[in-house]
Amino acid sequence: MKKFLLIDAIDFTKPIFGSGGASVVSSVLRFFKGNVYLVGITSENHQLGVWSKITIDSQEFHFLPIITSKQLLEPKLGAANIDFAFNLFKFRKALIKTDTNRVFTQTYSVLWCLFFIKNNWGICFYYPGLGNPMLIGRKPMIGRYLSHLYDFLQGIAIRNVQIAFAAASQQQIDSYNRFLKKIYTMTVVKMLPTAVDMTLFKPQDKYQARLDIGISQKSLVLCFVGRLAFVKGIPLILEALKIIIQNNSNAKLLLVGDGEERHNLVKLVDSLELNNNILFLGNIKPSHVALAIAAADVCVVSSFTEGFSCAMVEQVACGRPIVSTNVSGAQDLIMEGVNGYIVNDRDPGIFAQKILDASRLIDVEDYSVQLVQEKYSVEQLWQTIDQQWLASEE
Repeated sequence: MKKFLLIDAIDFTKPIFGSGGASVVSSVLRFFKGNVYLVGITSENHQLGVWSKITIDSQEFHFLPIITSKQLLEPKLGAANIDFAFNLFKFRKALIKTDTNRVFTQTYSVLWCLFFIKNNWGICFYYPGLGNPMLIGRKPMIGRYLSHLYDFLQGIAIRNVQIAFAAASQQQIDSYNRFLKKIYTMTVVKMLPTAVDMTLFKPQDKYQARLDIGISQKSLVLCFVGRLAFVKGIPLILEALKIIIQNNSNAKLLLVGDGEERHNLVKLVDSLELNNNILFLGNIKPSHVALAIAAADVCVVSSFTEGFSCAMVEQVACGRPIVSTNVSGAQDLIMEGVNGYIVNDRDPGIFAQKILDASRLIDVEDYSVQLVQEKYSVEQLWQTIDQQWLASEE
């Protein structure tokens, strides 16, 4: 197996979880092990721009820290991804010294940076989703003015890759490939859905999971997993919950994750008088995420837009029914009336009714687990990348 550089704005000195991008990186490390050179962020006392050794989950890796987590708290260039790419360019000589010229990344600013580092890189770029990050990021108002510029620059930079994959629906990918063709970019993005570690995310006993978390066995429990961000549309879930508790005061919502909207959501929960029905669990390690999903009757997705949701794949792997807005991946993962429902209108009343309908579904687990085994396992994902990228000749 050929070695390659994994370059991403990930802090490799801390536990790697809390986002879809982190899940991808974590699965890369498990599958490829010592064949990966890591380039990223440090929270420890590493010398920047100098290769060292780091141990992650008992496996040793070569590690090139190029920026500290503290530096990214107040980025000099206005955005953490841009500061990360600037430092990558600053320490570019260290990249070239390795015994590989293959690079895997899912960070757009890294791809842009590599465009200017002429080293005949064999680049594999993985789109975590095809949504414009300027529009779904932490500053969407500013992003509106930058979104077209991003589309153009990304369309130019993707010309530099050997192979490109996207965690998105085939419909989205076809549309994006038509856009690339319009700007004379001949790169063709291929579909490669988000994958899940089925040794971790798997069916568990609901009764025991609730005991471990401290939730009543009589409650109707909902679970949301994701960043607490505007794009996730979480008020829709809260408003639906308000309707549900009119007839079921024991209903609970587990909010797994953290983000810039947490303060606003806390205020909304208070105004809706839902304080006794909401548990903010924050960013928790993957095994605890799996436990929260196991404790739920229904998992809920309320996003305005998504890539191919990592959280949704995990929930399907755990055998829980899902009620979701019609985002990318929903139609691939949800069979209406079998393992969940897709809601096309952002109507809290409709969303609430579908949650109740989903809680009554039977045989969800058998259908969902088989679906994930066949299409969304980690092994299948990285075998595809290995065969189509690392095993190929440039």
